[in-house]
Amino acid sequence: MSALGQKPEADINRDPALSAILRDIRSDSDIPVIIITGHHPDEIDRIVGLELGADDYLLKPFGLRDA
Repeated sequence: MSALGQKPEADINRDPALSAILRDIRSDSDIPVIIITGHHPDEIDRIVGLELGADDYLLKPFGLRDA
């Protein structure tokens, strides 16, 4: 059994294999995936994250409207 199968959340810190991890999560589960980042990516990074299967992409620090 994979670690994701045992644990309902995963902490992925700038993993170069993020796309493969998101595909694996989506193929096995319907759990929500939220990307939270402290660096301010370009708009294309956010779009790609969502296209890869993330349900949301949040930038820190969070604004009042993000809550």
